[in-house]
Amino acid sequence: MGFTDEDFEKASKVCAETHLYHQAGNSIVVNVMYSVLKELL
Repeated sequence: MGFTDEDFEKASKVCAETHLYHQAGNSIVVNVMYSVLKELL
């Protein structure tokens, strides 16, 4: 999803692990969204 290990380590210091899994599950790959929107427009 584009998250680096460093991003995860920073977030894990301020959020519970379960919350991080929810955030990752609700995310989308930026490159995929860009390509889909580019095709639609």
